[in-house]
Amino acid sequence: MGKVDEAIAAFCTGKPVCLFDSEYREGETDLLFPAASVVPAMMRQLRQDCGGLLFLAIGDEVGERFGLPWLQDLHT
Repeated sequence: MGKVDEAIAAFCTGKPVCLFDSEYREGETDLLFPAASVVPAMMRQLRQDCGGLLFLAIGDEVGERFGLPWLQDLHT
């Protein structure tokens, strides 16, 4: 089983996955959680221990319904 398959299998069982960025880009690690497995206490712990930004992946229709801009549009 390859690394991507392992990550998908872990994600499907509610486990977090670490995604390492290239050293030639930001050199950061993103911690991904399936939204269905996240509870408020976990979010609080992530904010206290990890810092950084918190994101929730949503479909276009949800973003449009709430009038949310694209992240890249906020920084251009």
